[in-house]
Amino acid sequence: MRAKLEETRRLTERTILEIRRIVAALRPAALERTELRVAVRQLTRRFRKVYPGQIRLRLHPLPKLSEETEVVTYRVLQECFQNIAKHSRAAHVNVFLGSSDKSLDLIVEDDGVGFQAARRHNSRGLAGIKERVQSLGGSLEVSSRPERGARVSVNLPL
Repeated sequence: MRAKLEETRRLTERTILEIRRIVAALRPAALERTELRVAVRQLTRRFRKVYPGQIRLRLHPLPKLSEETEVVTYRVLQECFQNIAKHSRAAHVNVFLGSSDKSLDLIVEDDGVGFQAARRHNSRGLAGIKERVQSLGGSLEVSSRPERGARVSVNLPL
C-alpha cells in the first residue's frame, strides 16, 4: 500500500509541475487586453491590496515590445511579488520598469529578510526567473543581504 501511495504522490507532483509549466507559458490575460505598462500597474495595484508594505512603482515609457518580452517581464514581476509576499516581510518594495535603446530593465527591491527564507522553503521562484530571462538572451542579477533586503535586476535585449 505504501508503494502505491508513494507512486501516486510522485505522479501528483509531476502533474502539478507540468500544469505550472503550462500555465506559466500562457500569455497573461492582462496582456491580452492592454499594454505591458498598464498590466504592470494593474498587477501592482492588486499586490498593494494584499500586501501590507509600501510599494513604489516607477514606470518609464516603453518602446513596442515583442510578445515574449512582455510575457517574461510580467511573469518575472509576478514571481517577485509572490516571493515578497511569501517570504520577505518587507516594509518597502520598489519596482522600476524602463528601457534604453538596446534593453528593457526591470528592478525589484525590498527591505525584507533577504533570500535566506526562500532557500529554507526550497523555492523554485528564482530558478524560474533565471530560466525565463535566459530564454530571451537577457541577464539576471540577484543580490541579497540577510535582514537588509533583496534586489532582482533583469535586463532583456530589445
